[in-house]
Amino acid sequence: MFALTGFMGFTLGPMVGAYWTAAPAVVMQALAGLGAVFFQMPALSLAVSAMFVLLMSGLILFETSRIVNGGETYHSFFR
Repeated sequence: MFALTGFMGFTLGPMVGAYWTAAPAVVMQALAGLGAVFFQMPALSLAVSAMFVLLMSGLILFETSRIVNGGETYHSFFR
């Protein structure tokens, strides 16, 4: 998964950058088209989705912090 996301960033980053320097309106229009897909949802569904994204992002940051600071080891998963 790490290799796939790294490869996608390596290939898509320069491509989006080239489009941004050539025609920033094209990039902004694509972002606006993507945003329109998400914001046509009902308010409650959007709120639940946003809450879930924030919660999971916080948990990922918490677990990553534990791994970096030595609070989580490979063996603690199997106790």
